[in-house]
Amino acid sequence: MTRSLAAAIAVQAVLFAAVGLVVLDMRAHNRVEKLGGVNVWGYRGTELGQKKDREIRIAVFGGDMAFGWGVAAEETIANYVSRLVSVELNRAGQRSRIVTPIVAAARGMRIDEYAGWIQYFSSLQPDIICLLPDEPGHELARGRFLPDRHSLVFARTGYSPILPLVLREKATVNHSALLGVLAGLLEAADLETAPSGHAPAELTNSMGPAIDAARKAATTGVILVLPPRWDDRATETPPDDSRFRRVSLAADPEMHRDALRLDGYHFSAGGHSRAAESVAPVALELIHAVPDAGRMSRVLPHASRLK
Repeated sequence: MTRSLAAAIAVQAVLFAAVGLVVLDMRAHNRVEKLGGVNVWGYRGTELGQKKDREIRIAVFGGDMAFGWGVAAEETIANYVSRLVSVELNRAGQRSRIVTPIVAAARGMRIDEYAGWIQYFSSLQPDIICLLPDEPGHELARGRFLPDRHSLVFARTGYSPILPLVLREKATVNHSALLGVLAGLLEAADLETAPSGHAPAELTNSMGPAIDAARKAATTGVILVLPPRWDDRATETPPDDSRFRRVSLAADPEMHRDALRLDGYHFSAGGHSRAAESVAPVALELIHAVPDAGRMSRVLPHASRLK
């Protein structure tokens, strides 16, 4: 066998292996994206296509609390707000509107990372952006996250690999050393930057940059949703903007009940639903203030590379 033939065979083997991994990764996405995972583009729920006429998109950005760990994508605050808004907008006798939720939060994300994340997903054309930060004192996850912002593939293409995480979880559940090794090899091969520990949320609680980014990206308005255990005195003066609103979940006594938390921190499905009851009326107020809300229908590329 000549060296050129051997090289050609090796290249083909690598290509076949790469294609096989992509197929397996997409199958893994199909299994978990509607439960606790993300879709191939790094946000929760069904992949969005071109925005339709009279479609209103309500996006929620934030960290662990906004991501909705422990509940399905359809049980997050973004989905409950969208349902409530849809019911009100589509009452009998009114022209129908499509209301689409976007769960663009990310696990382990610091508040000072929100602005870049909002800019990254601005191509999804959100009409309303809700910012739900993590509560002060919440210990952020260390290492690699969901979606994996340390992924070379994600940084270069926008495709969010999930197979390493799925294999890692299966290895833990099945006590399989082999699956653990495979997960480690895939993680090492797809590592752009070394994972680093995150600072506690209370050290980076300035919402100013995130609010500014949201005001630029949202076509209708921005809602800052402060969690129940947020020290409102530490919040910056809100911008003087008719398109900006602030909702404090602490004002609802029910939001302080431990029964609405899964593990003492993350909201249960009931917690997300209850929080949505405070946010939806404000979203409707913003929509009614903009007669052309939801009538933009431009074709945009998916997302620019995350900086």
